[in-house]
Amino acid sequence: MPTISENDWLDILNDIQDQKAVLLIGPEIMKIEGMSMNGYLRDSLNQRNSDDIAYYYERDGFFLFKSPEGKVRVARQVKRFYRDITPDETVLQRIVQIPFHLVVSVNPDTFVSEAFYRYGVKHRFHYFQHRHRDNENDELKNRPKHSL
Repeated sequence: MPTISENDWLDILNDIQDQKAVLLIGPEIMKIEGMSMNGYLRDSLNQRNSDDIAYYYERDGFFLFKSPEGKVRVARQVKRFYRDITPDETVLQRIVQIPFHLVVSVNPDTFVSEAFYRYGVKHRFHYFQHRHRDNENDELKNRPKHSL
């Protein structure tokens, strides 16, 4: 990993302070048994569901299932995985402490939002739903014209 110079750190800090920086969080943010959470889940699902999984598309991170029933079984396991896992509180606390104007998590969990609540940091949480349901956290009326 390259070393970041002091001047680069100052630029980053200024960008955060000026609300010109976005924190983008992906599946590598937390580790389980030395693996990314995503990688750990993928390997666990592959091992437990070899009869239901036809193929795994590495580049896209998608499973192809042999049947609709197998797809439902695996989807339930994924839901239980995220419900039962205990995230790394140290990582979440550090995220909360950095005053980013916008934090975007592409992970299928609410760990970051829950951490903001635990530490008393006001925030607005939004998530994507493929069926176009309204989200109770939408506040598009009051949003500045050129906001992130």
